[in-house]
Amino acid sequence: MKTFIIPVIISIIVGAAAAFIYIQFSSDSRTDVSRDYDLVPLKCDLMKKKCTKEFNGQTVTFDMTPRPVEIMAETTISLSGLNYDFYDAKIRIFGLNMDMGTIIASLVEKDNIYITKVALSACLVEDVMRYRIAVYDGNEPTGLYIDFDVPR
Repeated sequence: MKTFIIPVIISIIVGAAAAFIYIQFSSDSRTDVSRDYDLVPLKCDLMKKKCTKEFNGQTVTFDMTPRPVEIMAETTISLSGLNYDFYDAKIRIFGLNMDMGTIIASLVEKDNIYITKVALSACLVEDVMRYRIAVYDGNEPTGLYIDFDVPR
């Protein structure tokens, strides 16, 4: 009986250690989420107006409506001026100064404008939530992103 119990206990310990290591190193592969994230002023306030970013020689305009954005309410996000041969256009929205999970939304192209609707989550700890909208093609980042703040 002892020859059976000892391997079972060793297997449980090894399995628990492997699960712990997997969880520690596989969480969305984002290393930019930090409660100590320095909230330096943004160049453009997406809560007040459309903002542009240069990307591959193009000027891409990000817009969010309605303004100001309300937490847990439907928000339309649009990108215009983006000429990119997408296989599967998506955005990922995640917090930079808190981890509220990742919102993944498909972009629909209409008249050269990519549009989606999302509802942003709230954080009760931070006074200002800094989010990042990152544009993806399927599961691959394109390198295009914009940051914005949502006050609590």
